[in-house]
Order: sequence, then C-alpha cells, then structure tokens
Amino acid sequence: MKKIAVLFPGIGYHCDKPLLYFAGKFFKEAGYEVVQLKFSGFPINVKGNEEKMKQSFEIVKKQTMETLNIINFDAYDKIVFVSKSIGTVAAAWYEKTLNKNKQQNEKTYTHISQIYMTPLAETYKYVTSENGIIFTGTKDPWVEHEEILRLTKEAKLDKVVIEEANHSLETKDVLKNIEILSEVVKKIEKYR
Repeated sequence: MKKIAVLFPGIGYHCDKPLLYFAGKFFKEAGYEVVQLKFSGFPINVKGNEEKMKQSFEIVKKQTMETLNIINFDAYDKIVFVSKSIGTVAAAWYEKTLNKNKQQNEKTYTHISQIYMTPLAETYKYVTSENGIIFTGTKDPWVEHEEILRLTKEAKLDKVVIEEANHSLETKDVLKNIEILSEVVKKIEKYR
C-alpha cells in the first residue's frame, strides 16, 4: 500500500516544531512518504489585520499548488494532510481543489484524512470531508474559541480541545506541554 503524509506549516510554526516534527516522524514510522511544505513571503504583522490575512491565505494557496502539483496523488492508497494554523487553510483548500478537478473526470479522493492543528476560521470555508480531526486550545489568541467549536461541529469533524493551550497547543507548564504533544500523537493514530 502506497501512503503519503503532507505537512502544511504555519507562518512561524515550521515543520521542525514539535507538533509537526513528531507527526511527521509518526507517519514516516508507519511507512508513509512524508512531504514537508515550506511557506515564505508573508507580510509582517499579520495577526489582526484582515487585508494581510487575505494576502497570506493567497500566498499559502499559491505555494501549495506550486509544490504539490508535481505529485500524482492517484498513485497513493492513503493520503493524510497534517496542518497547522494558516497551513490548515491550505490543506482544506487543496483537498477541495483536488476533488473539484477530479470530479470532472471520475470519483473524488475519499481516502484523504485531515489533521487540523489550531485551525483558523477561514479553514472551514474549504472543509469538504468529515474524515478529520481538529486540535484547538482554549487560550488561542488567533481565533474565537466558540466560533471554532461551532464550525467544527457543523463540519462534523472530530475535535480535541486542550484547556489553557495557546496557538502552539502549549501552556505555561513544560511537563504539561509534553503530555499534550503525546496526546496529540496518540489521537492522530486513528488517521494513520
């Protein structure tokens, strides 16, 4: 069985940071080919600036398309997109784009699983599959927590809410952060 996991980073949360680093290792250990995206060229001071956020969404979509269009996803039996923050927008958008292009010819990619870590509200505009899970923290300053819970429920995605966790799914307690990381990796096993 041929399997691929694609890691979609955030603006400042790259694939070498704990959540994506260990998710990547976890999938590699299970025999997946792992592809790490790298995004660049973002405007500065994005948070809270609607225009800069829109620019950033377009940047990740464009760079995702440029990087992933060389991959023949038809060759894979199992596809997993693991994404963080603005990368969740790119992951959901790319799955929707793949399926839109595929529908013109044949059946859609029903074997894509989505793992959204600290998704943004924008992500839910593109969510097309119920085969996924979100991880969110109650102290994430990038989102309205109740809005994310409502959107997740409407999208019928599994969810893990981490109390007191910020946008990196971390708290002020280092040992608690290690427990959170372990919990996240255990929860994504279902999608492996």
